[in-house]
Amino acid sequence: MKRIYAIYARHTFSGIPFPEVRRVFNLADTKSCNFNKGGRLNGDFQSVKPEQRKQILIDGLSVVELDIKASQLTILHHITNTGLPEGNLNQVEGAPRPVVKAAVTAMIGPGKTELERWPKEAGESLLSCSDPRPWPARRQSFSTSLRVTGGLRPLVSSA
Repeated sequence: MKRIYAIYARHTFSGIPFPEVRRVFNLADTKSCNFNKGGRLNGDFQSVKPEQRKQILIDGLSVVELDIKASQLTILHHITNTGLPEGNLNQVEGAPRPVVKAAVTAMIGPGKTELERWPKEAGESLLSCSDPRPWPARRQSFSTSLRVTGGLRPLVSSA
């Protein structure tokens, strides 16, 4: 946190108060938490309304909001020096996109290559999709497809 605030101190901000951030860990209440995975930075600037964001300047320059396609998978491919496959990284046959995104987040966040527990909304979405197979077969098929299509095992293992 000191390094982040040292970087902030070298810049001027207008349109918002001086940014404040805090570290939040989603596994902090577990015995195995070493505060090295499953964390994120939250900043007060994240709740700024869209119209106010347009007024924010850093060192006199306008800020932009980037939308990185399949951000977690794209970053994972980059840090493992693995080329991006063709097509949509969040597309797995038979699964709605929000289900894939939720499943990827549930695996990458804690550094897993298998889905140990389905995010509630993702499971409900997968249950309601048009696949006629019973839930256990559908879930297993989706998990296998995600590992193969997303290539998560080698990526997460080498990250």
